[in-house]
Amino acid sequence: MPKEGGFTLVEVLVALMIVLVLAGLAIPLYEITFKRNAMRAVVLSDLRQCLSIISVHMSTGGNSPSEVLGECPKSDYTQEIRLLSDNPITIEAVGRSDVGEVRCTYDGNTGEISCDSTF
Repeated sequence: MPKEGGFTLVEVLVALMIVLVLAGLAIPLYEITFKRNAMRAVVLSDLRQCLSIISVHMSTGGNSPSEVLGECPKSDYTQEIRLLSDNPITIEAVGRSDVGEVRCTYDGNTGEISCDSTF
């Protein structure tokens, strides 16, 4: 009698176990990557909002940048926003969480914002 096609129960269980092990490895890595990207985006957003506030104060002849830093918003991730230089304005925002640290810096010379991560 010829053997009929199909999988045995053992073969199906082995395939299922392989899929579950791979999913068990991939899901935590995806979660960490998602948290890191979210933290970077939030710190970057806080820095941009701070720059906007400083720009408004400077254009209206208001307070100096160092006096305005207290008005800058800080999210749960952003630990500190500090002024590195008054002329040209250079600001750094630092965020920390259980998945690492991110530092975003605005360089007044070039007008560029860059972020460095230690993950």
